[in-house]
Amino acid sequence: MPVIEKSEILFIIYPHSGNKNPSRILKLIKKEEPLISYIVTNNIKEVEEIFSGDFSKYKAVVVVGGDGTVNEVLKYLYDRPNIALAVLPTGSGNGFAKELHFKNNIKLLLNSIYIGKTLDIDLLDVNNHVCINVAGLGFDSFVAHSFQKRGKRGFRCSGRDA
Repeated sequence: MPVIEKSEILFIIYPHSGNKNPSRILKLIKKEEPLISYIVTNNIKEVEEIFSGDFSKYKAVVVVGGDGTVNEVLKYLYDRPNIALAVLPTGSGNGFAKELHFKNNIKLLLNSIYIGKTLDIDLLDVNNHVCINVAGLGFDSFVAHSFQKRGKRGFRCSGRDA
């Protein structure tokens, strides 16, 4: 992929992913590069609206979130091979980001984007639903759905388990 300019990068920030504070992430992005575009989204409908507009000026989309957010954005990028996907992992699991060695470091991430460093990956299509690494049937789907409804994220144990 060719060199990517700062004006060709869009951060999509999902503030409900994991335990991260979106204002802290925005401050870090602005400190590193004040000219980079970003959108803070609160739900799936807003993500759909982002991609329904003119998107031709972007060559890289950085998802700030976890595996669920990455999969949600993916369905708008998989048929746009001229747009690179990057991840700033802020979810509770971040399986996709960990497997591809994305770090929670904005400066390193931007440097990789600027030089056009990319990696081709395989996608999974299940009943016309594209996904990267998150797909499940049965009990794991029940657990994931229940986990999504909870107010808190991450690992915890009670005092008697410690």
